[in-house]
Amino acid sequence: MNQVIRTNSRRLLVTVIVAIYPVAALAQGANDPKARKADADKMIGEEAIAFRISLAEDRKRELSLHAVPVKSWTNNLDGEFYGNVFIWTLDGRPQVVGSLYRSYSPHNYIAAELQSLCEHEMVATRDDETVWQPPAGVKFRPVPDGDPPGATLPGRLIQMRSFARRFVGTMTDEGEVHRTVQVLPQPLYRFEKTSSDLLDGALFSLVNGTDPEVLLLIEARRTANGFQWQYALARLSTRELQVTYDGQKVWSVAPLEWPHTRLREPYTVIRREFDEAD
Repeated sequence: MNQVIRTNSRRLLVTVIVAIYPVAALAQGANDPKARKADADKMIGEEAIAFRISLAEDRKRELSLHAVPVKSWTNNLDGEFYGNVFIWTLDGRPQVVGSLYRSYSPHNYIAAELQSLCEHEMVATRDDETVWQPPAGVKFRPVPDGDPPGATLPGRLIQMRSFARRFVGTMTDEGEVHRTVQVLPQPLYRFEKTSSDLLDGALFSLVNGTDPEVLLLIEARRTANGFQWQYALARLSTRELQVTYDGQKVWSVAPLEWPHTRLREPYTVIRREFDEAD
């Protein structure tokens, strides 16, 4: 069962529960990964709740934040990072993915990487200030050689996992180092029959270690010829990314400068720096 926070001012359905370490414990174990993970989880949970996201054309249609992260990750290759991935949904379908994380090294900050999966313009506010107003964030294409959606939920999940395994990503660092990012077989989130035009769907991730770098949506969508499997890809990184399907390139994005804070783009990074003493 998915726990949901409906982020409106009148009621809070579920409270995010995070482990809270006493300040003294954190001070004594400043370099203890468990203490830092608990500290990061607390801060990240508070940061996620602070965002309120709605459709631009109808501000009353506010997205629901799922209280429990769909994934936790760490990155010790580029420094010391602890992160959680949250989703915001509308009518059960994921519309925004946020990878929120705490960096302790080489820099000291908390950041929210936000990516729109919506096909409409949205507005995100924090402390009543508009911080992000992205246009449509994804474009769907037919899954190459995809069979028609199956008749049962378990059967369709097997289909989606089979399709997902055929997507392979490459991430290129500034130093021209190429890293393969592989899809996780377990979807981050599963949804079905969210409208008459959507029969089933799942959100997958392509990861570097455990850190999601690319998002993969696979959906059974209504077409003039009946329901058809379609996919969409989206970035969750500023690095150069490329994805192939059965060895054929199907998607690529250029590298972005860091930090990439943009009001009117589907992907943005909202960062808050800390003093070295924090």
